[in-house]
Amino acid sequence: MIRIYKYTDDRKIRDEHFFIICVNENMYKLSIIIPVYNTQDYVRDCLLSVIRQASMGVEIIVIDDGSTDESGNVCEEIKNEYSNVKIQVVHKHNEGLSVARNVGIDIASGEYVAFLDSDDMWQSNAVTVLLDNIEKHEAVDVFFFDADILDEIGGKNPDFYHRQGKVPSCIMEGREYFSEYYLDNLIVSACLCLYRREFLTSRNFRFTEGKLHEDISFSYKTLVNAQKVKYIPQALYLRRYREESITTNKVTDKNYDGIFTAYEECVQAFDELTEPEQRFRNKMAAFWNCATDYLESVCNEINGSYYDLMGLIDKFVRRILSSENEMSYSESNALLQLITKMDKHQSYLKAETEIILKNRIKSYLQDDVDLSLISVVNETRQRLIRRIPFEQKGLNIGIYGAGKHSEGLIKDLGDSIASKIVFIKSGTSEKNEKFLERDVYGTDNLPQDIDLIIISSFIYHNEIKRKLRDIGFDKSKIIDFYETESLPLY
Repeated sequence: MIRIYKYTDDRKIRDEHFFIICVNENMYKLSIIIPVYNTQDYVRDCLLSVIRQASMGVEIIVIDDGSTDESGNVCEEIKNEYSNVKIQVVHKHNEGLSVARNVGIDIASGEYVAFLDSDDMWQSNAVTVLLDNIEKHEAVDVFFFDADILDEIGGKNPDFYHRQGKVPSCIMEGREYFSEYYLDNLIVSACLCLYRREFLTSRNFRFTEGKLHEDISFSYKTLVNAQKVKYIPQALYLRRYREESITTNKVTDKNYDGIFTAYEECVQAFDELTEPEQRFRNKMAAFWNCATDYLESVCNEINGSYYDLMGLIDKFVRRILSSENEMSYSESNALLQLITKMDKHQSYLKAETEIILKNRIKSYLQDDVDLSLISVVNETRQRLIRRIPFEQKGLNIGIYGAGKHSEGLIKDLGDSIASKIVFIKSGTSEKNEKFLERDVYGTDNLPQDIDLIIISSFIYHNEIKRKLRDIGFDKSKIIDFYETESLPLY
């Protein structure tokens, strides 16, 4: 098949570039897209890190985005030197990283596409690992993997891009991954992902052109719309931290504009989702809160105006209030923080939003609860705790988790406890082991008379639930505090 590309831009006058590219549509499993701009000192190492492990199922697409140094010539030299490897080099006018990546997606013919920045490298086993995962796991929309850091500046946490032990490597739905792991363990970088090309093209997922921080909205939109995602627990990427790179440059107005646009696009993408479940909505509330923290810090750094930021916060608040379900503890806590930020900068938005909030929640709060924001947070928190029948005499309750969370729970319950309480930990307990003056049992020697187990761990609640099911404990007798919540109670 022959594709003919004519790279022009109707929005402004410039020279036209014509490229004729012959490709076999079914030939490649993996297309590696490498945008290049003025990285003559690094691009050779970048390309060779891929070329030296490339196989027949791999194509390399280099987009020279109008480099003014020798980068373009270096790319051509390497292409000629390694004629046995499928390498396409496209030279175009400078339009930025997003346009270069989008051009690469248009040209790509592989089943999957990956992105590599031209001052970074792939680890020597990356191609083998990625092709192996493509072969073993059918129709996964997005694979995630980790990166090691090559720190030329100093001070960067070497484990910043490592998620091993924090994220399971099983296949899951994109919204489930977002709900469980997005803020703490998802690294927002398209370069640490492998995308199924049909998934991107069928949904028209593109990088926003002309803006910085394009990865924020692209990562969010692809994740929450993915049917299958999988984490590969290996560092396949080598990220270079150097002076004068996009990653380390000083923050400017363009950064703020790019971040602001990215989160606006996230709001639009959220609005397009159908019937988001409660746990997903909870994580979105936390996501909005983190987004405003990020924007506020950038705004402070550039001495910018808070007017647009307050409007975006108002959008976030209204999205949280749009659900007709009872408000969760996670949502109410995020609302409190968002509205506090409003009050800090523009109190009239806070007052208007409080009216909406009170109308939204008064139908299901207890009659004696006042409608101040802090009271709403406390009430939603207590409603979670009231799910557990601690006041029922003769009931044997096991609390799985002997730590700060369980300690806070027992303190909150105080004299209302009438049930018999024991604590549970993984494995085998010590002889006569105690926690808060109560017996501790291991999962290897659980008492037979336990009527109910409360999972009292925020970080490990899913692992604990799987453990209990593996040992045959009746799932109907398990209460998970965080089955729908995304914020720790203690």
